[in-house]
Amino acid sequence: MPLVTYSPAPICLRVSDKLLPGNGRLGQTARFWQFGHTHPLDGVASCTTSIKLLVTCHELTEAGELGPALLTHPSFQPRELELVASDETLVDEATGAILHELAGLNPQQRQELLDSLPQPTMLQGQFFARLRDLQPVLITSMLTQHIQQADALGRFQ
Repeated sequence: MPLVTYSPAPICLRVSDKLLPGNGRLGQTARFWQFGHTHPLDGVASCTTSIKLLVTCHELTEAGELGPALLTHPSFQPRELELVASDETLVDEATGAILHELAGLNPQQRQELLDSLPQPTMLQGQFFARLRDLQPVLITSMLTQHIQQADALGRFQ
């Protein structure tokens, strides 16, 4: 019987430009290369989900489009970036869209934030654990959404 092979298209997104001193800019792309999900052995702590990306700087054309990758300049080598979904982020319970980061908030501030939100929310680590257990997931769209939201939160600067 013949072996069936599948070669998925890479997940590679343009993310925010890298700002340089003196109003300079470089374009950036983020390419997905690894997905991980950790469930603690004690069963008490929440799960974490991580994705690893390779961020590459590019020259920008006059029109602001991506030009060649800057692979040889020592200051702009491609770099790894890990995005971690954990219970330090509050998400929409239905979609997983990031609503607020909780790091740095004391318990009273967290409760006030929860009380102010109109929609049902979840902690991000618990959201991914529930996905793992209860729903078939379209991984590519989930990863793309997570990268875009991380970009909106400034994680590529």
